[in-house]
Amino acid sequence: MSLAAPLRLLSVVFALSLAAAPGPAVPDEGVPVERARAFVAEIGGEVVAALQSGGPLAEREVAIRDIFQRGFDIETIARFVLGRYWRLATPAQQAAYLDAYHGYFTQNYADRLAGETVSSFAVIAAHKIDDRQVIVDTKIERPDAPPLNYGWRVRDAGGGQKVVDVVVEGVSLLITQRSDFGAVIQKQGLDGLIESLRQKVAKT
Repeated sequence: MSLAAPLRLLSVVFALSLAAAPGPAVPDEGVPVERARAFVAEIGGEVVAALQSGGPLAEREVAIRDIFQRGFDIETIARFVLGRYWRLATPAQQAAYLDAYHGYFTQNYADRLAGETVSSFAVIAAHKIDDRQVIVDTKIERPDAPPLNYGWRVRDAGGGQKVVDVVVEGVSLLITQRSDFGAVIQKQGLDGLIESLRQKVAKT
């Protein structure tokens, strides 16, 4: 179920396409390109500042968890990666899964990110995908390593902009995760996936 290196590299900046598959309904107001660009630049700057603060690891973890919770539409992401199994789940399973995924997303990835080092984060382009979504291309500089180029998919999530996917070299990390989760469910069932997510959080 691991996303391996690409998702860890995603965590280097801000951690985590809905264009190709339906997700939960969201408002149709859309996200203007410049507003999405400014949003990603601001959040990316916050992450770099947290990583370069020199504070204790625990403080960096808390700061980055907060950024994750504010910057990502975690419920939309959670429901998307579950795919058709969301509709097949009971209300109790849906609630348990959302709770487990939220902890998995914010704690597992934020805590990994807190120990990373980056030099800078810059927005290099932004363009409209459709009436509701904008992709913001960024470059992440790292000491003694090649830069990373990510595309952040931003859409309105009901009262504010949120990131709903990250594309690395043309590959949606959420679609990758959706495939991984589906494989676990086929072997262990949805309850098995929920327990697996809980265990991953407990180990961090």
